[in-house]
Amino acid sequence: MTWLSIMRILRKEYFLTEVDMVIFTGLSGDFNPLHTDEEFAKTTIFGRVIAQGALTFAIMTGLWDMLRIIRVTVIAFYGVDKLRFAKPVYLGDTLRVKITAIEKRKERWED
Repeated sequence: MTWLSIMRILRKEYFLTEVDMVIFTGLSGDFNPLHTDEEFAKTTIFGRVIAQGALTFAIMTGLWDMLRIIRVTVIAFYGVDKLRFAKPVYLGDTLRVKITAIEKRKERWED
């Protein structure tokens, strides 16, 4: 992992489209009207359709992989502690990840 040095900051972003939400809704089976019905969503505190939390998490893990973080640092992704969705994600939002390497250690499988 010579490409990843301490305090190096990595960034990646993704623009959320309606197609993303339609595909994820069908795949996940999460047809909650908060994610699928604009008229219903207008009556909620969000005011419009929001993305499923699981969709935003899935996109985030994909962005991590595109940055090569998961691919070269994780053998098996077995869980996330204290995952929170602090703000709603709307159609047309840009999701961004920012990762700062704070520690580097050699593992037994590295050369």
